[in-house]
Amino acid sequence: MLIGTTLVEAAPPDATPSTTPAAGIGIRLLDYPHSQAGDPRDHEYIVQTVKPGTTLTRHIQITNTTSMAQAIEIKITGATIDDGHFNVAGDARNQLAKWTSTNVDTVRLRSNTHSTITATIHVPEKATRGEQYGVIWAQLRATATTPTHRVSVINRVGIRAYINVDTKKTPPAFTLGPISVDRDNTGAPVLQTTATNTGETAVDLTGRARLANGPGHTSAGPYETTATTTLAPGQQANVRIPTAPQLAAGTWTATIKLRSGDTTRKRTDTITIPHQHRAPPRPAKQTKPSHPIAVPVGITIGLILAIAVTASILIRRARKHRTHE
Repeated sequence: MLIGTTLVEAAPPDATPSTTPAAGIGIRLLDYPHSQAGDPRDHEYIVQTVKPGTTLTRHIQITNTTSMAQAIEIKITGATIDDGHFNVAGDARNQLAKWTSTNVDTVRLRSNTHSTITATIHVPEKATRGEQYGVIWAQLRATATTPTHRVSVINRVGIRAYINVDTKKTPPAFTLGPISVDRDNTGAPVLQTTATNTGETAVDLTGRARLANGPGHTSAGPYETTATTTLAPGQQANVRIPTAPQLAAGTWTATIKLRSGDTTRKRTDTITIPHQHRAPPRPAKQTKPSHPIAVPVGITIGLILAIAVTASILIRRARKHRTHE
């Protein structure tokens, strides 16, 4: 149990999923603080603002859907946020990784079974103020051997952790810049806004865009973001939302609404979708007209002279032959 906080059990997975997941290993969070039940991020990640000296606990389910028994390793690494992405570099460890432990290092599971482990995060009394990022991994390690090399291959899945050390809960905060539009490589218009994290905790931005008041009083959307943009405090990144190639060029009213947890921001601007510039048609390949082979004049004259000299010699020989007779 999380000290001073009631935990809520996460909803169980659908017993009859619409799609069959690929065989492998899985990981998911089983509980989250009741006080954060309205924040969708808490169903997937460990997200909390805590005071120094706090110890919190989470229960995590590990699943083996492969066709054989597996020894699944549990690892903890640090993480960073750069260029709008949550990045994990190898087995790097930061302060949060050092604060985090699990009750087991390896989970041994038969085919199509699961097990629950416990993760504990102990924040030291002298922890400095600020947010730390990390991942709790479930991983399989395999070794491939070639005639010249021995290669280790690691397949892993993980749960992110965002732990903010502070004396008070600080909700996420971010702003959206003016909306612009361009076209991607397929010719489809792409809406873009600049998101800036103005708060003291990281944000994971997703959302949608709608278009109205277009040519002929048309409207379109919604169009969803295709990836999550993650920003640490003070960071900024472009959020791009693809639309449909058949949208008419001209003036539209664009509205983008982004969300991080239960915090949302909306921006509305007038945009102009540019006409699609088509590449000019390539000119037909012209073939060079065939010409008779040109023989240089000097060579031609030389050949004529040679023929004349040869003929003269032959005529003289013929006359001498008749004289002797």
